[in-house]
Amino acid sequence: MNPTRKYNPIELYHLDTIAYDAIPEDKVANETEIVHLFWWKHPHIIQRLLHKLNRESIRDLILDVGCGGDPFPAATHIVDFSNQSPHTQIRYTLDLDTDRLPVDDFYFQYVYCRHTLEDLQNPQHAFQEITRLARQGYIETPSPLAECLRNIDGCDLSPLYRGYIHHRYLVWTDSSTHTLYFLPKYPLLEYITFTEAMTKRMVYLVNHYPVYWNNYYVWDHTRPPKIVVYRNNINMDIMKDYHLLVEKAIMASIESTNQFISDLQTFS
Repeated sequence: MNPTRKYNPIELYHLDTIAYDAIPEDKVANETEIVHLFWWKHPHIIQRLLHKLNRESIRDLILDVGCGGDPFPAATHIVDFSNQSPHTQIRYTLDLDTDRLPVDDFYFQYVYCRHTLEDLQNPQHAFQEITRLARQGYIETPSPLAECLRNIDGCDLSPLYRGYIHHRYLVWTDSSTHTLYFLPKYPLLEYITFTEAMTKRMVYLVNHYPVYWNNYYVWDHTRPPKIVVYRNNINMDIMKDYHLLVEKAIMASIESTNQFISDLQTFS
């Protein structure tokens, strides 16, 4: 592991954004390696989500899907693969790839899901189930930007592979269509070559702007949930389309993150 990299404390997180084309050239000249790791839940995003729920008097039926050991602070119910974790919330233990939660449609007031869908074999089923459970909610996944850089994961294999080595998908939001896209992390990803200029800008963004470590998706009655899962020979040709889709994923996620952070300011 690179000893110069810093696992940044919460107080270093901020909500600043920047347009990709506005990144100053002189700022990226020396951006050659990842030196900051913004892995954790973003405290300012959590704060604004909690404020939104409080403002809308949403307090009683809030579901966290895939919380692990760190549930959403307002969660009253959780979905967790293990029933051994010491949570006090009402717990459902199920397989998100196949199972259906034993409650009626829109039983919950709000659903929160962070760093879960990119791990699954069948994210389409999980997405449809999550969005069935509430009329509004929040999904966060690692960004394609992070998934396309090396030395992100923090383990001994990090220099060898792009992104988090256990993830199955690149996930991004298209703001114009309000769609969440899933692109499999095929081995071909390791062989895609980005220009030197693009690579330096990508490294600059993840080193200095914590918000670009993740991709964000929200839905409510004004923005009904939509999903596209790419499949080779079904809705893409891996040899013709994969490189273009990866670059599209990076740029679309940056754009949608900027829009999300702008919208987030209205929550406070």
